[in-house]
Amino acid sequence: MILQKPLVFLDTETLGLNPEIHDVIEFGGVKISPQGNIVTLEKKISPMSIDGRDPKAPRYIQEQW
Repeated sequence: MILQKPLVFLDTETLGLNPEIHDVIEFGGVKISPQGNIVTLEKKISPMSIDGRDPKAPRYIQEQW
């Protein structure tokens, strides 16, 4: 594929699927320029609360965040 403009991919990790009770805990992105340069971003976010966290959600350990 030949890019005319930069292409950006975004991803989030949450404590579950319900946005009313499950916080975003990580945001990531990849930007690919038409020249093939790649820039990545990863930002971990401390949740307001882990109460009600979905057991299938990514494992969150405060000390590792």
